[in-house]
Amino acid sequence: MRQKIFLLLLFFQCGVMDSFSQNVAIDNLRQNIAYPYIYNSMNIIVEETPCDEIFVSTNNEEMKSKGNCKYVFIPHEVGIAFIFIHKIEKGDTIQIKERKYRVKRWPIPEARLSGNGSGRMGLGEFKAQGGVSVPISDFDISGNHKFDSFRFRIIRDKDLVGEVINKEARYEQKTKDLISRVEKGDRIIFDKIKVLLPGSKEKVELGELIIEIK
Repeated sequence: MRQKIFLLLLFFQCGVMDSFSQNVAIDNLRQNIAYPYIYNSMNIIVEETPCDEIFVSTNNEEMKSKGNCKYVFIPHEVGIAFIFIHKIEKGDTIQIKERKYRVKRWPIPEARLSGNGSGRMGLGEFKAQGGVSVPISDFDISGNHKFDSFRFRIIRDKDLVGEVINKEARYEQKTKDLISRVEKGDRIIFDKIKVLLPGSKEKVELGELIIEIK
C-alpha cells in the first residue's frame, strides 16, 4: 500500500507530460545509477495504463519484467544507458518516455575476517577462523565475491615468520600449518588479495587486511 501511494505521489512530483499527455513515474532505489551484472530493481507505472500494457526495453543488455509494474535492469556496459518505456496500444508499441541511467563500475570491496576489517583479535578467535571473505554489501543481492588468491604472512617484531599463497577464500592446509605458529603480539598480513567482480573475468586486487594478535 505504501509503495502504491509513493508511486502515485511521484506523478505529481516528477511526472512529465509526453506527446500522449500521459504521466510516467519511475521509482528506483539508486537515483538513476545502476551497476553491471546485477538486478537493478525499479517500479514503472504509466498514468491510466495497466501494467500488462507497458513494455520496457534498454540499449544496454537486458530488462526483465517481474510483473505488477516491477522490473529489473541488468546492464553489462559501464557508461550511459537508456531505458525506453512503451505503451502497447491496439497491437502497436508506442514509445512514451526514455530515462537516462549512469552505469557505474562495481565498487572495490574490502576483505573481512570474522566479519570485520583490519584490527585486533584474540589468539583463540583468530585460530578458530576458516578463511577470509569479501562480502557483497549494499546491493539487492547477497553473498561473497569469487576469490582468486591471497598472500598470508606472519610478522613477529620485525621478522618474517613465514608466508604462503592461498588459492581460495578458505585456508589451504599449508596456510593452516603456518597459522599454528601464530603467537600473541604477532601481526598478520593478508595482501595481494585478488577477487573476481560479479559477472566479470577481470581480477581485482584489494587493499591489505592486517590483524594484530592480542
